[in-house]
Amino acid sequence: MRELLEACGDEGGVLPSAGRSVMDGSLVSSGGAVGIVSAFWPVCQRGDDVVVAAVRRTTQSERICAGLANLLSQGAFSVAYQGVGGDFSSSATAAPGRVLRTRATRPGPGSFRLLAWVGRLGLAGVEPLALALGLHERTVYSHVERLERAGLVMRAPGGDGEGGVAVLTRAGARACVERGHEGIVSPRSTAPSSARHGRAVSWVAASAEVRGWAWLGPAELREDDRWRLRRDDGARHLPDLGLVYDGHRVAVEVELQPKAPQRLRVILRGYRALIDRGALTAVTYVTDRGDVAALIGREADSARLGDALQVGPLATVIAKTRTDGEQQ
Repeated sequence: MRELLEACGDEGGVLPSAGRSVMDGSLVSSGGAVGIVSAFWPVCQRGDDVVVAAVRRTTQSERICAGLANLLSQGAFSVAYQGVGGDFSSSATAAPGRVLRTRATRPGPGSFRLLAWVGRLGLAGVEPLALALGLHERTVYSHVERLERAGLVMRAPGGDGEGGVAVLTRAGARACVERGHEGIVSPRSTAPSSARHGRAVSWVAASAEVRGWAWLGPAELREDDRWRLRRDDGARHLPDLGLVYDGHRVAVEVELQPKAPQRLRVILRGYRALIDRGALTAVTYVTDRGDVAALIGREADSARLGDALQVGPLATVIAKTRTDGEQQ
């Protein structure tokens, strides 16, 4: 708190990280939080939080606090920090030097950015979301709470204690499309097994994101026939994700449960055909089970995939993504 006040000084001004000044009497909106400010009330954006510092101008403090209290009563934002001078929600007058911190209660730009990322997959884990978007996990949970209150996402239980899963709702899909986002897909199921699979897929997408690789979700893959394989039985199949980097086009399959050997065999042969035609460079399978990895290896031999197939553990993807995300 002392550092904030020292940065403002007696005459107010802009906090160093604010990046811009504000005009007296302006209506400022950031991340869904709204506040009336004056030249003596600097505003500093931190994520979707807005920090408002009341400096040594009592008359200005009273006027601006009255405006903020009015917005608070309308539910525009909630107080996340009670600074010097008592509970802001019960007082419209700030003591000189008082610092208030407000947090948006409605989805803002940051929330909709997160919603669009979830929308490309249909559902995603909270931790991979945080790493992909360069946010703290607590911030992501805050965004998810706002989106959930707005009916744009729901939470699905993974049932394994490995982290929360955010699921796009139909209203959330409409909101993404209305904002011009493409490649939005609604999840087929929110059962625990589907939530675990979706979270694992989001780990692979986050891994690509932190490496700077382009990735394609289900809806985007459907728009490009080069990713679609035709099985021996005539059925069509798409991978869970597509990765595009350094001239490579790699199909990604996340397998947390063993497929029937015959079904797996025809899928692998389909990938062999796509690779032979030059539509794909390789296929990668990600799994968290040794028996599944062994099954894929056996069937890949009959499909003659050779070096075009890579099978890797999900735990390695997660560890690598965490390391890369922390370094960024």
